[in-house]
Amino acid sequence: MFTHTRTHAHTRARTHNKESNKARLLRVQRLINLKMAKAYRTVSHEALCVVTGMIPIDIKIEEAARLYQITKGTANNNTLS
Repeated sequence: MFTHTRTHAHTRARTHNKESNKARLLRVQRLINLKMAKAYRTVSHEALCVVTGMIPIDIKIEEAARLYQITKGTANNNTLS
């Protein structure tokens, strides 16, 4: 569903650390998960990810950015740069 983020992973990884962007992405994913699970709004985001079998989008973006950095030869051993 969110595979298009992989193509822009390097760019997104720099901006996703900002809390407002991260919160916005999680909010969108939560709404999608609510619809998929047909759950109440009081269910937590983490529980919705477990029920729907989806990995939280912030983790997916970090993973895709890391993969991009490794394949492009810009990997840093400690953190994303």
